[in-house]
Amino acid sequence: MAFCMFVVLSLGAGCSITSLPSQGNPTCSWESDLPPNPDAVCRRTVSALQRITRAAAEGNQAVIHRDVIDPVTARKIIAFSQKVRSERVTHLHMVPSIALNVFPGGRIGAGFYVLGTLPRSRLNSQETLYFRWVAGRYVVTASDLDKDW
Repeated sequence: MAFCMFVVLSLGAGCSITSLPSQGNPTCSWESDLPPNPDAVCRRTVSALQRITRAAAEGNQAVIHRDVIDPVTARKIIAFSQKVRSERVTHLHMVPSIALNVFPGGRIGAGFYVLGTLPRSRLNSQETLYFRWVAGRYVVTASDLDKDW
């Protein structure tokens, strides 16, 4: 009887556990009204952030300049990239759970964290980038001035 109760409780608990966000299964929260296609915007934004973060980790300035059309933001990301690579950061990645906000004119704001491991500490950088669909591409058009990116 106790075994049956354990199985029933275990199965019930398993159904209530929500899946945690991962790089392959990101989640987005919305700080504004949802756009007509919230899942597509979430996936597109997370994909762009992952691509830019990977380029920063590798020092791939071509990808950064392609995906970040604001020259000030591109310079900030490249400077950040050079700094963390000189400090020997490993496992540089963005968290797969981001906060999005829709602004007038179709601009999307994305709040997220860039994480990594340094030889004696951890990197935890809170960032905000602004995206827009421009000429058939989803690109970064601005960032917050007080952030690393």
